[in-house]
Amino acid sequence: MQHFPLLFLTIFGIIGSLFHHEPHANNLENDRIEWNAERLLNWDDFQGNLAYDNPSIAALTSSLIQYRYYCNEHNFLEIEVTAIFLKSESYVRNEARTSEYLEHEQLHFDITEVYARRLRQKLNKKIYNCNEVNEVENIANQYIDEWREVEKKYDRTTQNSLNRATQIKWNQYISQKLKEIPILP
Repeated sequence: MQHFPLLFLTIFGIIGSLFHHEPHANNLENDRIEWNAERLLNWDDFQGNLAYDNPSIAALTSSLIQYRYYCNEHNFLEIEVTAIFLKSESYVRNEARTSEYLEHEQLHFDITEVYARRLRQKLNKKIYNCNEVNEVENIANQYIDEWREVEKKYDRTTQNSLNRATQIKWNQYISQKLKEIPILP
């Protein structure tokens, strides 16, 4: 995980899991929000403690791309890719609870979803044998590296939401990407 000492922070994370026998098991259900177009973030989702004693950090979003795979009975990898928001690792200072800042934080999560979809789309182009785990890992790492760079660029170019004109451009750009890239199983 990386921490960026900016007005807003986003924790970029990845979870890659090997050969789960129960691919849908989830012990952190109440702490996690899977991206859903019908379920936008709200400030109550930011439940973490202020981990940084730095007054210039107004909010921190912890989002990740989770990819899990396991070997099925036919010796093929079953792969799941999900964009996740972690409530207990995300926080906001009281003075930052504005609609503009929340819009900025939501877009971080939306960017995570765009890259989860791109990764899912790439991985769905091929059926992987169980011995092709390294190929899956390499592809995932490539997309996750791209996602991290885009997240940094987003904060840099919007000046962490303070540049309203650029924020609006990003909102439109990511909204268009969410429309263009299909949600695949």
